[in-house]
Amino acid sequence: MDSIQWNSIRDLFHAALDHPEAERSAWLAGACPDAALRAEVQALLTSADDSAFLNAPAFGGMREAIESAASPPAADASEAFAAQFAGSTVGGRYRIDRVLGKGGHAVVFLAADLRIAGRPVVVKVLKEVADHRAWLQKKFRQEIEILGKIRHPGVVGIRDCGELPSGDPYLVMDYVDGVTLRERLRSPMELEEAAAIVEGIGSALASAHRQGVAHRDLKPENIMIERGAPSGPVAVKLIDFGIAQMQRAESGGTTTVLMIAGTTRYMAPEQFFGVSSPASDIYSFGIVCFELLAGSPPYTATEALPLATEQRHRRVDDIVARANRIPEPAKPLLISALSFDASQRPTDAETFGGKVAAALRSGPLGWHERLRLRMARNRRAAGAAIAIAILLLTALLFLGQFLWAGAHVARVVEYVGGADPIAAGFAPHNEVSATSVLNEDGTGLEAWAVRTHSQGHYIHGLNWWQKRAALRNGWRLTAVVRLRQGQFSTMVDFAGVGARFFFAGALEGPKLMAQAWTRQLPSFAFRNAEVRGDAHAYHTYELTYRPEARSAVLQVDGVPVIRGYVGLHQFQSNFGVSFGVERWKSQEGQADFKLVRFEILGPPGS
Repeated sequence: MDSIQWNSIRDLFHAALDHPEAERSAWLAGACPDAALRAEVQALLTSADDSAFLNAPAFGGMREAIESAASPPAADASEAFAAQFAGSTVGGRYRIDRVLGKGGHAVVFLAADLRIAGRPVVVKVLKEVADHRAWLQKKFRQEIEILGKIRHPGVVGIRDCGELPSGDPYLVMDYVDGVTLRERLRSPMELEEAAAIVEGIGSALASAHRQGVAHRDLKPENIMIERGAPSGPVAVKLIDFGIAQMQRAESGGTTTVLMIAGTTRYMAPEQFFGVSSPASDIYSFGIVCFELLAGSPPYTATEALPLATEQRHRRVDDIVARANRIPEPAKPLLISALSFDASQRPTDAETFGGKVAAALRSGPLGWHERLRLRMARNRRAAGAAIAIAILLLTALLFLGQFLWAGAHVARVVEYVGGADPIAAGFAPHNEVSATSVLNEDGTGLEAWAVRTHSQGHYIHGLNWWQKRAALRNGWRLTAVVRLRQGQFSTMVDFAGVGARFFFAGALEGPKLMAQAWTRQLPSFAFRNAEVRGDAHAYHTYELTYRPEARSAVLQVDGVPVIRGYVGLHQFQSNFGVSFGVERWKSQEGQADFKLVRFEILGPPGS
């Protein structure tokens, strides 16, 4: 069995598991016309309810690779590692007294600086872990560099750094005599204290942002409240700048797994795609403020996929409005910080923190504010009849438009390179810079060059009738692209009626790899195949969906490279047809698009 057949079997197996057990065989019969492949998938399904199945050799290597990358070292190994430092002196200066904490890849000790009268300091040491050792050492040294750049009383400062005899780095920081915000939240708090904490977080976070540093893991556990006089000002300290960007790991075979760093419950929506920025910190800051005032985070989910779903589908203004313990003047500020769209959030952490603090100190609403809110509620009741009449009229107009659209389905969405895609009905999304590309002799326009430092796309929506017609009759998505850096992507999303189909091209060293994405959470996964020929030349990609097979085939330059592709159902939206570029093991993404065409197949009258 070749790799293409195995990939088809694997994708069909996972897609079948999404259906109720009683319906799987019938679904498989319609989705897979190949009797031999269908028999293989059916055999796997028959064994799927046996727990031993997931431990079979075919899956063992991948499982071990993923789990070893995602899990911290075993507890006994961690204890043994910490024990070897007890009473020792690091760097000929810092005597280790006791363990303050153990993370997934580092141990933090309380130590005494023997050169300054035994002054207490914190020594952070990288654990001796084999998996991703080089990556962890790089991240650890990056934390040292970051802390060295930031000069602010609200950020725990670096005092010293060096290397152990093993070659692993260590970091010496100021000791904060206090408690974490998580510990402080276990007891009641006055609004004045909450305001001071919010103000301190905003000031410290803004200092990091001004140095081009995003914390990426802001949460109550990483915010220290320094002990002081009972009536004195609250001193806030941000700790743990160790997480940055994302961790990639190859699990072997044709599936790539990408680990995203961060603490799930406080992550901004874009961080699930591996994109972090100061705007992501503002979102996490908003979550911390909400929890500080309401007593719990705004979303109930703690796992990545359920949380991402809540972030997309639950209205944040409704969540904040129902939080009775949050003062009314602070609610609009939190709603803006928790915006799903990063561009809608406040841009300056210090200004945001100051405004929230001022709202908390403003005291109860005056009689005129309470009267204004009461009048607003009464106006809603008085206008209910008018609203119903408007809704009925709107519904009739919408129904007429809906029926007209069903009789006039546009079967082609197309962009031909050279001109701005906006002229063809596409809209830019996220960070995009672009320009026209001239042909070789400079006599005409050849393509549209798209460039980004994170991810950027052009999108063109599809209506309900187009989606239904495409899935009923079949469709083809074609892209003629020249990849220069990173990764390009082209996709069509049938949100509401079907899956999202996402193919891409990525540079892996000197090779150009065609990808068909199968999962984005809890880790990135896709099927891939090497594209023959010049990696930096134009290539024609065609993804064709056949309704009788309920799957698609990806061809590159007329050669089938991936069969049995059934798409994915994560992070769907009404973007419809889209194309663009992303960073992929590169500083930026850049590609030239000569053609992007989505076509609904079948007879014109169908």
